[in-house]
Amino acid sequence: MIQEANPFLAVRREDEGIVIVTLDRAPANAISRDTYDQLRTVFNTLSRDPDVRAIVFTGNGRLFCGGNEVGDFVDLGFEAANTYLAHARLCYAAIYDCEVPVIGAINGAAAGTGLILASLCDIRVVSEKASFLLPEINIGLAGGACHLARLVGQGTARLMAYTGCKLGPEEARRVGLADIVVQPEDVVSRALELAREIAKKNPLAVRLAKAGLNRNETQSVKEGFEFECDLIATALQTPLAAEAIRSFAFKRSPAPASEEPRRAG
Repeated sequence: MIQEANPFLAVRREDEGIVIVTLDRAPANAISRDTYDQLRTVFNTLSRDPDVRAIVFTGNGRLFCGGNEVGDFVDLGFEAANTYLAHARLCYAAIYDCEVPVIGAINGAAAGTGLILASLCDIRVVSEKASFLLPEINIGLAGGACHLARLVGQGTARLMAYTGCKLGPEEARRVGLADIVVQPEDVVSRALELAREIAKKNPLAVRLAKAGLNRNETQSVKEGFEFECDLIATALQTPLAAEAIRSFAFKRSPAPASEEPRRAG
């Protein structure tokens, strides 16, 4: 099992190709350099696994993630800081580039690094007791806000980065950071429900859809749609899509079909 080599994470495989990844680093699920590396390894491994259809990412206890392990930055010089932060960048890339949808089950506060981790998820199911903030400015640091700005826009991202202000779940939903808000006890179950809905779809088509959406964030609309056309043409070649189209065209029920998902790259 993946979790045996990752003391700060719990990785549990559910049915239907769903995996739950849980931050488990009491008391605040703060992220150390080792935790960055463990998250990177887990998400890269799950991304390459053809049996995985969706991932639920959450935290153990009252917090989703309280931020970076502040002690790691004591007396850290410029070069050493950049070396350390390279571990963070590779971790974030592994989550963002994961080929299957990552559903954040945000069970409590997501602060600093925790807010970035939440922002990297495809969809966020948020507890009514959750909160979001970039507190780094309050201790004289500049927090990373580019991943947040993708979701909430420059104005809200700058407000949070410059002041350290906190967003509650409803305000987070209003600005586009929270997608679904539920009772605290329902966060993981609602995220699993959504993961199971995704898992029923053509697995390659889901991976292709994510690849297209990720690429579109860094391309013009015309370039993005050109890339999407290639993805659509690829999906059309899968047995599941071909059977579904024939069934719809001839008004009959689709025949049972099974298909091993291939990588979207």
